Amino acid sequence: KCKLNVQHARAALWFACPGVECSQGDFDLTAALAEAVAARHKIVTGELRCPGTRKRGDREVVPCQTLLRYKLNLNYD
Repeated sequence: KCKLNVQHARAALWFACPGVECSQGDFDLTAALAEAVAARHKIVTGELRCPGTRKRGDREVVPCQTLLRYKLNLNYD
């Protein structure tokens, strides 16, 4: 849960993947936030899959694919 003030600044919104073994994975919500603000939506929901990778067993590298479900509640002045 976070609270942002984007009135006077550009915003980048991302969260690190919670997967301990995940490498180079994160969830980038910047585009979803920008679209929501541009359209003046008050609530936006969606889901993203982590684009990172993790090791299966000893060697095999597989996509992380951790799922993030999000809900953006936006307030405008």
